Amino acid sequence: METMNHYKAFGLMLQSECEFDELLPCDAGKVDIIIKKGKVPDISENIVINTPNVKIGKDNYWSNIENVAKFYVEHGRLIILEPYENASFEEMKLYIFGSCMGAALYQRRILPLHASAVNVGGKGILLTGEPGAGKSTIAAVIYRRGYKILTDDVTAVASDSPLESIMYPGYPGQKLWEDAIERIGIKEEKNSLNRITGNLDKYSIKSNLYYEYKPIPIRVITEIIPSETNDLRLEEIKGGDKLVVIMKNTYRKILVDAMDLREWYFRQCVAIAANVIVYRITRPQDQHLEQEIANLILETIS
Repeated sequence: METMNHYKAFGLMLQSECEFDELLPCDAGKVDIIIKKGKVPDISENIVINTPNVKIGKDNYWSNIENVAKFYVEHGRLIILEPYENASFEEMKLYIFGSCMGAALYQRRILPLHASAVNVGGKGILLTGEPGAGKSTIAAVIYRRGYKILTDDVTAVASDSPLESIMYPGYPGQKLWEDAIERIGIKEEKNSLNRITGNLDKYSIKSNLYYEYKPIPIRVITEIIPSETNDLRLEEIKGGDKLVVIMKNTYRKILVDAMDLREWYFRQCVAIAANVIVYRITRPQDQHLEQEIANLILETIS
């Protein structure tokens, strides 16, 4: 009989045939999502998006990543992976924790935002921005100053109360470029890092010592924008523009329309916007200013 592993991630209990070193083990209990290897079904009915590599319906998600695996997510309760021969499990995990988990969260009516999240003095701070904006590196600088990190890249948010939106811990790990690891002073940990893809310059690191295990309310969203500017600029975003920032930084937004979640999604974004302060930091795109940006964020929210 296959040994089952139990983990806690994104506020959910996962039961998995696979072992995940990144995730937090926990005692068996009420299972929210089952992860297993097997034959992925070829879905064809009630599909809104139908391409050779991605198929999405209201309650199911199918994808085919060449030389890695086929993936299937159903009703926010089941994730199946069908690996290709000699595929890298490290690469599979990128899709399991990324697109598959994003699809499962949507199916469970939990909003995934494309953001890193930190706890600064009890305030939940989201760091958003396009890939390459520096979210993960800035979060690493902040948590190495004595604060806690909740999640990297994907933040699960629930707005069940009109008074606050709650973000849930993901897992204690980050994906950082090798030069960023050296710049922010964790070069001594490099021997324990695992390369996450065939790209030799990016690593997956653990951050157990700095991990926040409890869900907390979101208080601040900071959008980081690389630009052809010579200095750092911070501005507060107000009114309807707050909603624009949140919607722009939604994770895998294509799933919203494909899963017929437009009305629910809009309500969730409005609820978040009503309960947070939003800042935009414009930064020089060709300079490494993680320390300065972290200073600016901490000084502003204090």
